[in-house]
Amino acid sequence: MALIQRVFHISAPARGFPKVRQDPSATISQVGSSAHLQCEVSAEPRATISWIKDQFYLVDLSAPRFRLVGSGSLVIDTLLETDSGSYECMARNVVGTVLSNSGHLHVRRIQFPPNINEIPQRVDVAPGQQTNLTCRAGGFPVPMVWWSTMGTPAGPLASGPVLMAERMLTDPQPNEATLRLTDITESHEYYCIAKNGLGLVRRNVSVMVKELPAAPTELDARPIGGTYAVLWWRHSNSPNVDSYTLSLEVKNNELGKLGRRQVANIVPSDVAEVPFNLSGHPVGSDKHFMSYNLTGLTPYTEYVTRVHAVSRTAGLSLPSKPVQFRTSELGKPLFRSLLYSCDKRLSVIFTSFRVSE
Repeated sequence: MALIQRVFHISAPARGFPKVRQDPSATISQVGSSAHLQCEVSAEPRATISWIKDQFYLVDLSAPRFRLVGSGSLVIDTLLETDSGSYECMARNVVGTVLSNSGHLHVRRIQFPPNINEIPQRVDVAPGQQTNLTCRAGGFPVPMVWWSTMGTPAGPLASGPVLMAERMLTDPQPNEATLRLTDITESHEYYCIAKNGLGLVRRNVSVMVKELPAAPTELDARPIGGTYAVLWWRHSNSPNVDSYTLSLEVKNNELGKLGRRQVANIVPSDVAEVPFNLSGHPVGSDKHFMSYNLTGLTPYTEYVTRVHAVSRTAGLSLPSKPVQFRTSELGKPLFRSLLYSCDKRLSVIFTSFRVSE
């Protein structure tokens, strides 16, 4: 705002002299809202409108918060406490200049207790995962916000229940606090607390560790020739297993990515019921197994393979125990005969034996 020279009213205006038909009136608004200061002007020719604050300062009408509406009224957006003061509108044309009576604008802050913006009541994470919990609060005076959890017992109440001591996890910050959790291994309850001179409010968030599917068991592999192998593992009866992921790597891999392979989305519809595992040991017909045919292998190469169970909601299980196998040289059959049967479930039953060297 710039200093201006005071302008006085003219008692006998000439024809076409600007005339103020409505003066600004006293207005009360709150910080952050808008104020509308009335000033209705008539003039011929049309007058240029300016506004003066506290008798000496021109209002910068080019600033985004200030705008003229109607024939001269002033709107101030996003009010600040420093906008408080007396305002006059000034109308000027080639005939003359007129100044309105002043109207006082009072901008005040309305105090209210803290309120916490909506935050999730529950956050699900996989074991070992990390997550950030952010809590934002409003209020005036500006609330301090922090995260806490329940710590050790602070002693029994008179009526008997044990009173738990609160353990602060973050330092109090104005308006917002973020809790960073890493390597989460167990479910826990956390509290966002916001406080100002008018009150205190808290919201709880449950961080729940999802139950991973069990790792596949009884993984076995049977190479067939130099470029082909059949893998079997016990199918988990866990209801949250949706598929399996198989990883294959050349032992003592020196080929980088070329020596590794991963197969995803092996679905449980390929379950087979077999009376023997691939080592020839009976397991009973009540056990269900997954089978997968590995092709495109390199002859006379030793491989290491593992299998993960996959849940859409919980993620990847721990890997199965690794299994090693070696493909044979090309031209040297692994079996004298290979008898198998295929049903609708893609089951394969081996009844052959290895040739003695």
